[in-house]
Amino acid sequence: MLDLDHFKAINDTHGHAAGDSVIRALANLLRQRLRRIDSLGRYGGEEFVVVLPECPAAEAARIFDEIRERFAELTFNGSGDRPFRVTFSAGICETEGDAAASAYSSVRTRRCTGPSTTAAIGCASPPHRPRPAAEANVPAPPGL
Repeated sequence: MLDLDHFKAINDTHGHAAGDSVIRALANLLRQRLRRIDSLGRYGGEEFVVVLPECPAAEAARIFDEIRERFAELTFNGSGDRPFRVTFSAGICETEGDAAASAYSSVRTRRCTGPSTTAAIGCASPPHRPRPAAEANVPAPPGL
């Protein structure tokens, strides 16, 4: 998963048109660098999910570090033609389980280390978490 660093501040300071330009630039850079078998999608406002089939986590980290460095070199024009730069952070997870949940957890772990980083963590499928009794239509045990 990729997360544009401080994206709300970009929109607040430079306007939504500048923010849209940043998102388009990142998407274009990713499309240029990724393989045809890779999948790219926008996961949230400033988050992207990228699936790299048959790509070990170490290789994915190398790829995203390269993309991250190239993206950080781009200059955008903000309000009043004030130039600015943007960084992103990436969370990488090699998994055969719930890849989206594991990568999302990885990008959240990355946020602890600061912006403009790439974090690869050992990922396994998240543990099964039973739904609360109310959602499962099962009476809650006494005392809960």
